[in-house]
Amino acid sequence: MIKKIAWLTLGLVPGFLFAQNPHFTPATCYHTQSKTALRAEASEDDSGYDVKWYFLDLAADNRSTTLAGSVTILVETTTAVDELSFALHSGYTVSRVEVEGNETAFTHSGDEVQVLLAPTQAAGTLLECTIYYGGTPNLNNGFFQGITKATSGRWGVDITYTLSEPNNAYHWFPVKQVLSDKADSVRIHINTLKGLQVASNGLLEKVDTLDADHVQYQWVSHYPTAYYLLAFTVGPFQEYNFNVERPNADPLFVQNYLYDVPGIVTEFKDELDQLPAMLLDFEEKFGAYPFADEKYGHMMAPFSGGMEHQTMSSMGYFNFTLIAHELGHQWFGDYVTCGTWQDIWINEGFARYSEYLALEHAYGRGTAEDWRADIVASVLEGSTGSVYIPETSVTSEDRIFSHRLTYNKGGSLLHILRHELNDDELFFTVIRTYLEAHQNGTALGDDFASILADVTGKDYDWFFDAWYYGEGHPVYSVRWEHTADTLYVKVEQTGSSTLSPFFPATLPLELTLEGGETVTHRVFQTEAVQQFDIPLTGTVTGLAFDPENWVLKQVTSVRQGSVLGIKPQLRPQ
Repeated sequence: MIKKIAWLTLGLVPGFLFAQNPHFTPATCYHTQSKTALRAEASEDDSGYDVKWYFLDLAADNRSTTLAGSVTILVETTTAVDELSFALHSGYTVSRVEVEGNETAFTHSGDEVQVLLAPTQAAGTLLECTIYYGGTPNLNNGFFQGITKATSGRWGVDITYTLSEPNNAYHWFPVKQVLSDKADSVRIHINTLKGLQVASNGLLEKVDTLDADHVQYQWVSHYPTAYYLLAFTVGPFQEYNFNVERPNADPLFVQNYLYDVPGIVTEFKDELDQLPAMLLDFEEKFGAYPFADEKYGHMMAPFSGGMEHQTMSSMGYFNFTLIAHELGHQWFGDYVTCGTWQDIWINEGFARYSEYLALEHAYGRGTAEDWRADIVASVLEGSTGSVYIPETSVTSEDRIFSHRLTYNKGGSLLHILRHELNDDELFFTVIRTYLEAHQNGTALGDDFASILADVTGKDYDWFFDAWYYGEGHPVYSVRWEHTADTLYVKVEQTGSSTLSPFFPATLPLELTLEGGETVTHRVFQTEAVQQFDIPLTGTVTGLAFDPENWVLKQVTSVRQGSVLGIKPQLRPQ
């Protein structure tokens, strides 16, 4: 053997609820010197080949997780290889393997299928490998098990569905589980019982009648797709579809597979009908919907939350923020995918903030801030933890999909950055530039930081060192004093975690003057204890410290009192 694939087994977490308006429920889906040492090697590809496309030709129904059929994988060798390795759960039986139509020797040991090549294939060789397999593997991984058969408790519908994130695709098909190797295209054919429907990625090319009892749904997508974003759902469905009219672009087809039960379309119609305005707003902020030649849509499955399967999100239910979250993922996670699971902020932090942006656009800043209050409260429940996933935690599904850190602190990071830039046009220019630079590929948190520096012309390493790699959050104590024509403000900051004792940040000070007028000054804190001297005429009767809560923080006190004796360090911006 010259080269073989290395892969890990991780997982996804279901949605959760906040005690607030259910339509606006948040969705579910270290220091500088430590960055290199903490990075996992999950993004490295030593397989010796590049996946060009997958063709899944399987039989499935909604009565079990039993699968039977074949998967054909077209690969191009990147070095000389005498073996191809794919991940596949040991509970399946592999009956035959073909390479270029010829039966080929193989082994299926543990959760790996090794396809033996003779003679050794040179770099640059295209090989079509077909693996015939079937079975009902014993998957006792709960939510993290790749393929599941379940009954919707409320609607009483039996559904079989797949959820492969982060590395559970091998629970239902032979696969190369390397994030950086997106398949150029995907074809998914599912044979099932008449009366059932199959939803999947891309376009429904054909529904073929096989015999008196069986039909075959043929789906195809021609966009690059990460392995964990391939999916199908089978069960009794009805469709609620519509087109989104887009200025200066063709209409976008939206295809929704809802359970085939009375009343369900009526129940979710109002929520789904908000998607067109949401999508148009996201296109304005992020750029054109990345899979416009095919579709966007939803397929229901009996789990709590959603999953951003490319072009067709799996949904346990529908509300405004869950729809926004999974739609945002089409840009953040699907179009540009995290390069390692340590950098899942590239997926989930941006999708979480997409919820805020959707609320802000549809209902106004006040509603968005009411929603964000629960997000902030969630983060402040703990005193430690970084948005970046340390290597020691990268095999923990619960840590990867931590609602407090990955989702809520990750989304808050973008809100803080938006405040630091203090220019929405610039903020969204950074985001669009980042998406364009890494389109149809992968990215790390450091890649976004690099784009940020390029677009703004400023170095933001200090921001990422503290807010992305850093642990916890800042804790503030503020004292102020106004004498003659100067306002003196003393800001003392500690870190909630000893691992990150200080967070540089721009701090808004809202001053109330005699007569009721308010004025805001922005100061940038560079030291843990710092005095700001602000020239100011008139009389200050009150000071509110970051009253709009742009900065993720705790505040122990803001009080008027003597500030004399503290050496001034920096004037306000």
